[in-house]
Order: sequence, then C-alpha cells, then structure tokens
Amino acid sequence: MADDGYVLEWRNFDDGANPFGSNMDAKTKQPRYMFDEKKTGRKAFSDAGTPKSGGVLLREQNAVAFDPNAGWKTGDLLPQYYVTADAKGSAADNKNVKGVWKDGTWTVVWVRPLNLANPDDKALREGKVYNFGFAVHDDNITTRGHQVSFPVTVGFGAKAAIEATKIK
Repeated sequence: MADDGYVLEWRNFDDGANPFGSNMDAKTKQPRYMFDEKKTGRKAFSDAGTPKSGGVLLREQNAVAFDPNAGWKTGDLLPQYYVTADAKGSAADNKNVKGVWKDGTWTVVWVRPLNLANPDDKALREGKVYNFGFAVHDDNITTRGHQVSFPVTVGFGAKAAIEATKIK
C-alpha cells in the first residue's frame, strides 16, 4: 500500500481513509493488533533485529486482535502502524503498490492514475517531469526500516532520473 501525501509544515494526507492506521488504541493504551502466530510463526518481533521479510502488519491477512495475555516477553515488539486494504476516497488512489527488498536494494512498483482531479492530488501529466521524494517503511518499529530518498525527478513520457511507464 502507498499514499501520495506530502510533507511541508506537517504530514499532509489525502482525504478519505488512509491505507494504514495507528496500532495503538488510545482508550486501552495497548496495541490493537498482533501478528497471527498461526500464519506468521510469531506474534511479535524480537528486539534482536529487523525481520528479513513479513515485517508489515496487514489487518486483513496476518493480524489478529491484540491479546494482553499472550505470554509476552521483554523485547517483544509490534509495529506502530498496521496496513489495511480498506482505504477510501482520494487516499485510495494508490492501491497497486508492491515492494521487494533484494540484494540491498528496494524495488518498488507503484501504479497511480494520471490526471487525478482531487484537490489534494497533484495531477501527473504525460510529457512532464516532477520532483519526488520517496519513503519506504518496512516494519515501523522504533523507526527501523524507514528508508527515505533524496529528491529525484520522475518523468512521464519525458527524460528524468526515473522514467515512468504507462500501463493501459
């Protein structure tokens, strides 16, 4: 999942329901979700290191309601955010995103419509070049796994550092 928000004076999100949410329940002061141990082989991460894969808490796929009596140990960690397929409105413009970490490099394929007319979106047009900054979040635990790019140019049918491909 991805969002195409931007950071200026604060983080500016698109209107609607974001593809991620806080895993902290403000009322109970406990996490909302933990990993489904039957599906992932663990209920949490260990503070011993970042997982090699499966670091995202996907509400509809690998998460279950948090159980405070699940036998927690010192050093057990849960992601600060969960990801959901339940994005709505302008925040749901970026549903076709896949990222793979291999040989020390992130490869991310991001599909987003051109010419969006939402007031909170930048309409991307064929033949133009835009300045982008990317951030990829792996596990969102104590800021681990947060990779941020320097600004790069992205071209849509134009020469740039990253040349986007139009998908029909």
